[in-house]
Amino acid sequence: MRNEAVSQYTRLVGNTATYPFLVGVSAGIHMFGSAILLDPQYALTCNHLGAQSADLPDRTLDDMVFVSIITPQGPIGARVRAADSEIDLALLELERPFPAQGPSFIDSPLQAGSVLMAAGVQIITGHAECLAVAETKLKCTNTNDVNGKTLDIQFEGGARPGYSGGPVILCHHGLAHCAGIIRWGGTWSYSSNVIGVARIQAFLDEHLPLRSFSGLTRAAVKKAAISNTAKMDLRQMEILARSGDQDMQFQLALAYADPGSPCHNPETAVHWLLSAADQGNAESAFRLAWAYRRGEGILHNELEALRWFRKAAKMGHPGAQTVLGLMLLEGRPGEKNQNEAARMFELAARQGDMEAQYQFAMLQLEGCEGMPRNEFKALEAFRQVAEAGRPDAQFQLAYMLAHGLGLPPDPVEALRWAGEAAAQGHHAAQDLARELNSDLRASGAAGDST
Repeated sequence: MRNEAVSQYTRLVGNTATYPFLVGVSAGIHMFGSAILLDPQYALTCNHLGAQSADLPDRTLDDMVFVSIITPQGPIGARVRAADSEIDLALLELERPFPAQGPSFIDSPLQAGSVLMAAGVQIITGHAECLAVAETKLKCTNTNDVNGKTLDIQFEGGARPGYSGGPVILCHHGLAHCAGIIRWGGTWSYSSNVIGVARIQAFLDEHLPLRSFSGLTRAAVKKAAISNTAKMDLRQMEILARSGDQDMQFQLALAYADPGSPCHNPETAVHWLLSAADQGNAESAFRLAWAYRRGEGILHNELEALRWFRKAAKMGHPGAQTVLGLMLLEGRPGEKNQNEAARMFELAARQGDMEAQYQFAMLQLEGCEGMPRNEFKALEAFRQVAEAGRPDAQFQLAYMLAHGLGLPPDPVEALRWAGEAAAQGHHAAQDLARELNSDLRASGAAGDST
């Protein structure tokens, strides 16, 4: 790589320890701004810094690629790897690695009146070769929503020239996060425009889709988390979770709920389950209901468990529909409704839940409020579950076939199913198999099941 940019600035000074990821960027004499180091190889800044210094707006990207990165150790050449003039972002690839850890990013909704810190670089009077790290406070006034997505943020308090490309810092749960990048601001203006994290995310996903920068490139981070949560950086997961990503909130809950995980914390797991469940994540609602029922990470509360099982059931979760049906069937906690229980079992059974299929068959055999007894339907329902290998269903099917419930008696078929259940240790089936075998021997049609 060659550095064709001409810069008078050679060193970054000031409070560099507070913002170790902040560097200066210069693309010509008297032209300077800020950049954020994403990692030792890449930095992010505003496209207008490089575009203005090139002084040849008609050039292609490959023609206008060189700028200088100003660090505390001196300047480093950098190539513009990708740029977008519409959103005013440029991705810089450093000529040589600079040891730096990028900031954590957070895509968090900002409310009018929120006060944030902005950081950038400024010149020092009497030291024309230096840029200094500076900071100022900004107050959020509004957000601009484009195509249903918050893209840019307006702030009261003009950030002087040199802040372009610098971060806006948001403290969240005691941690400092980058909530956007300053696009422009000046002494002539009483407002600053900030590029939101959603736009930054999309820009980096397009141009460096396989890299992760402290919580950015969401797709790659999520894929890694889902495939192997144990090896994920929890900080990255929490950044995505706090931005409202319900899938990541659920994955984070699993990480904290795992007894074998070094980060095992049932209370924190419940916190993330609640966040995801509130957004409509059915599996999170189901697990949250179990947490209430078992008292894991939260106080035992049967009423809350019932409420969350019902919510998950409405979301179509078959396991929740089955458990809710059992609770309503048993009257726990104090709410008994056989009709609703049957409806829950039927819904879950259609999704292949074996427990629901068995319970629905039992209700068809015995009959309940709103559903009259139907031995034939019960027999066929038990057969479906029996064929899946469930021993108590095999026994029920054997018993009905032996006693002619739903169909004429068929002792040979009954013995076969009793034998299947008996082989799995079902005691009542073992007794029934012996009885059927004895009857068949006496009639001269003995089977070989025991």
